[in-house]
Amino acid sequence: MTDKPRLIDADKLLKWIGDITKGLLPIGAHGFGIKQALNKLKLKIESGVFDPDPPQQPDIQPGDRVNYIGTQFPFLQNVKVNHIEIHRVGKVVALAYGDEIYKVYVDQVQKVEGEES
Repeated sequence: MTDKPRLIDADKLLKWIGDITKGLLPIGAHGFGIKQALNKLKLKIESGVFDPDPPQQPDIQPGDRVNYIGTQFPFLQNVKVNHIEIHRVGKVVALAYGDEIYKVYVDQVQKVEGEES
């Protein structure tokens, strides 16, 4: 077992259950039974078939306007990306606010939709 929590995409699971139950026969009938279906479901879950797709981060570029979604700098809303730095620990965006530059990880910002550079 893994230490991290495992998430399941409910829509993927429901679709698969719908697809597989089309082939199920009534209990006691000859063919694909409930026990086999549950075993197959267990194997599918363990293999990662129902893992949710990773969130897609929009490509942040210098000049883009972003909102900071962390807790440390709540005032960084609709601020311009000054530049981007690559560090050993991850991608960092430098946000211009007044006369200051605040550096935060790229996964702590969301691009402001509808804004042009």
